[in-house]
Amino acid sequence: MNNDMLRNNLKLAYRKLSKDRAFSLINILGLTFGIAASVVIFRYVDFERSYDDFHSNRENIYRLTADIKPREIQTALVHPPLGPELKTNYPEIVNFTRMILPWSGQAVQSTISWENSESKPIKQSFKWGFYVDPGFLEVFSFPLTQGDRASVLAGANKVVLSESAANKIFGNNWQNMEVIGQQVEYINEFDRFDLTVTGVISDAPENSHFKYDFLASFSTLSTGWGKDHIETWNGNSVYTYFQLAPNIDIDAVTEKAEKYLISNSGDQLSNGTDLSFQPLKEIYLGSALDGELKINANASYLTFLFYIGVAILLIAIINYINLTTAKALGRGHEVGLRKVLGAQRNELIQQFLLESLLVNAFALTLAVIVIVASSAYLNELIGKRIVFISWDLWKFLIILFPVTVVLSGLYPAFVLSGYQPLKTLKGKLIHAKRGVYLRKTLVVFQFWVSIGLIIFTFTVYRQLNHMRNSETGFQKEGVLIKNGPVNRQETWIEHDQQKDKRDNTDIFKNKAAQYPAVKAASLSWSIPGEKSSVWPINLGPEYSNGKLSVVNADNDYIGVYDLELLAGEFNTSKGVVINQKAADMLKIDDLDEAIGKEFKDARGRNHRINGIIKDYHHYSLQEDIKPLMFQENDPTYKLDSYYSLKLTSGNLQDKLKIIQAVYKEAYPNDPFDYYFIDDYFEAQYQSEIRLGKMFGGFSAVAIFIA
Repeated sequence: MNNDMLRNNLKLAYRKLSKDRAFSLINILGLTFGIAASVVIFRYVDFERSYDDFHSNRENIYRLTADIKPREIQTALVHPPLGPELKTNYPEIVNFTRMILPWSGQAVQSTISWENSESKPIKQSFKWGFYVDPGFLEVFSFPLTQGDRASVLAGANKVVLSESAANKIFGNNWQNMEVIGQQVEYINEFDRFDLTVTGVISDAPENSHFKYDFLASFSTLSTGWGKDHIETWNGNSVYTYFQLAPNIDIDAVTEKAEKYLISNSGDQLSNGTDLSFQPLKEIYLGSALDGELKINANASYLTFLFYIGVAILLIAIINYINLTTAKALGRGHEVGLRKVLGAQRNELIQQFLLESLLVNAFALTLAVIVIVASSAYLNELIGKRIVFISWDLWKFLIILFPVTVVLSGLYPAFVLSGYQPLKTLKGKLIHAKRGVYLRKTLVVFQFWVSIGLIIFTFTVYRQLNHMRNSETGFQKEGVLIKNGPVNRQETWIEHDQQKDKRDNTDIFKNKAAQYPAVKAASLSWSIPGEKSSVWPINLGPEYSNGKLSVVNADNDYIGVYDLELLAGEFNTSKGVVINQKAADMLKIDDLDEAIGKEFKDARGRNHRINGIIKDYHHYSLQEDIKPLMFQENDPTYKLDSYYSLKLTSGNLQDKLKIIQAVYKEAYPNDPFDYYFIDDYFEAQYQSEIRLGKMFGGFSAVAIFIA
């Protein structure tokens, strides 16, 4: 085709589209929404599957996990000595790093303070501060923006701040000051350290399976309470990552690691523990072990979402094919006349393909505009910061454009160009059966795909509705939560040494409880839906080495959450309160007779049973109910605690003003940030809720196009 003919066919194609504007608009909009929806889905799925791809060693990075069969626990936390011991003894291991949060693998608030040039203390609270080995920056590829990569974590009392943490501590102009060498004080649950800032690291990207506020050198633990974490074989408390040599037999390395654990730990449970080297890429896509650092994705959901994207794109293309071929009768005379005037079939095919090209070009342009305009809403819906317009998108569109042009234009072009001029000019096209069966097949395909999407979307929404509205066993409505003071002034150990000298009066709780709009008020270390402050105690062989989850709570906890008392009383100052699951684990048959009796844990400590409550879902409805034990809460220790206030209905804003004033009286320098327990508990299902909205929204788009 020469340039003049191409120019002429383009003009003819444009005139044809302009002449029948309504028909062209329907075709363009159908393809626009189809392309836009499918591109968003493909980009989201690609982003979810890109987790941890930015690490240069990603193919050789593994996380060590443990399946502790005697306790029926599968965990991402392992024995602390395994990392250095395996690295020393097995040449297959190139490097390793351990990561531990201050509270035995749990994320709790810690404080970093710094005195500025005016000797004014700046205190900032953080949750994701890890102790890590020097190999952290060798195993992982997070960019270091300041400091020497080889030495920033070597030695005790060193800390590498994330850019966000540096900004909070030193201010917006921290890049213009000498951050390296600054002295900061770090206070967490158990330790108080003076640390030297040795580096600044970029914030972990969105597609990382863990995030961090700062990284303290692991050997710092040797100077504090946590020195036991470096040496103990009893207990699983650290995340351990290995960089293995390429093409290593993972099964052989796993077998060596398990034999080493059994022969060196001296822990009776090690004989029933299976270790696994979990590939880095498999962590986010489906891992659901105890101690996960992030709520991971469901690989099956992503696969189905990808197929929805394919279905939407196919429906949009099929819709274009059906509309174009259905319109064929109106173009029969045009085709016949052009053939009589000497037009060849290949020329007609080229013209109809050009029409398809123009329609797809308009649709693609509008699709990009739609994606750009809705990107903020899409990110809010998805709950992630995804850059939709990127070089990856343009590469995808460059591939997608010719595919959609050919798929949507080739069949109509061959059908239209194949009409016989004499029959079309005599008006006999109406009897032609060319393409009728295919069009019917395509319509049926659209119909069944739409029905399938409706059924699937309905199923997903039923599951989500079940999770959100199923009986939890506790009061969710009208319970306001206020976290305890944010900035830590002392470690728990320092507090414990002085607690007998402190006033047990809780000004905020007592005054809030006197307010008529507050039915009940409680102080506890944990609330429903929260795991980080629930700590385990192990039972001995007498109870099959079971584990109880311990919640520190005061006596008013039962009244705030309307827990059902089955026997005894909910008074943790006189003894512990357990749930039915715990009673079963302790082999209790008669609940009333169990009141006043004691049981012993694996460390030989006695616990007197003072009450038994009905089981309730302290964790997600997706998890089995765990054996719980409530014990006395230290009323003088407010950090890492939660105030729960059960409110009357109505006039919420007026109540909040009064509660805020009472809180400010008790903690004048602390912000009044609050939330409600129903929102907090439901937040556990945010990924499923977002996916459900995505399924529903994109299925609606597919049905609309069809």
